[in-house]
Amino acid sequence: MDTDIITLKRMHKSFAGTNYLYFAAPGKIASAILKFHQGHPFLNQSIHRAAQTYTGKVWGEIGPLLYTSMVNASCPVFVKRRDQLSVAQSRTILHCPGYMVLPQYLGFPLRTSQRHHFYERSKNREVKNMIKKSATLHLFNSAFLKDKLPSEKEIQDLASPLMQIRRDACPIAYLSFLEANSRSSKYT
Repeated sequence: MDTDIITLKRMHKSFAGTNYLYFAAPGKIASAILKFHQGHPFLNQSIHRAAQTYTGKVWGEIGPLLYTSMVNASCPVFVKRRDQLSVAQSRTILHCPGYMVLPQYLGFPLRTSQRHHFYERSKNREVKNMIKKSATLHLFNSAFLKDKLPSEKEIQDLASPLMQIRRDACPIAYLSFLEANSRSSKYT
């Protein structure tokens, strides 16, 4: 799991013991959140392919590009439907041999173009509605870096949707943030 993931709730019990990845977008597989049993063939083959092909020159070559390629090679349903996958179709579970590809909304409920909503107080209700079915929330990706980054004031706004999510989902980390923030403000 990437370090910029917030776990919002437990995965549904029907996924317990299941090997899975997520759609990042229609026809594209995410690398930020995945779960495979130790020694699973998909995982072993992915590691082997990454070791053989990694150059370090292309973003995502051992992430989304690798996993999309691996699903493409191992999942006949994905290959058959890849060109037809729309946003609506990537909202369903894709059953592949020995694993599943879960819908985008379970782990990546906000599109990259909506990431700025995390920092806007006025978007609290909208963001809450977007994430209500999600088990996890992936905060950033390379596309987000192309956007105007939020200011430090926006990042630290305790009433922003992101801070509300952090407070509810990660109370210990949230309290640590508040303590660190209060210590640093004493010295400025």
